[in-house]
Amino acid sequence: MERRYRLKSEGYTFDRIAERVRNIFKLSDEDLLNPGKHPNRVKARSVLTHWAVTELGLPATEVGLKLGLGQSAASRAAQRG
Repeated sequence: MERRYRLKSEGYTFDRIAERVRNIFKLSDEDLLNPGKHPNRVKARSVLTHWAVTELGLPATEVGLKLGLGQSAASRAAQRG
């Protein structure tokens, strides 16, 4: 719980996490946010979802909407991440 609040107070948002994931996986914004089954894209989206849901405490539904996923798919991606 404390980590969540610390990250939020440091300015971490979904967009900032997405930027970090894009840099790590060397993807464009379009590649990260658009659906697809390319292994590198799936890994990046799973990590993004995990960080957003688990670390920041964002609802899986909200993250799923931004990534074009349903709530259950976002929850599974967060577990994979």
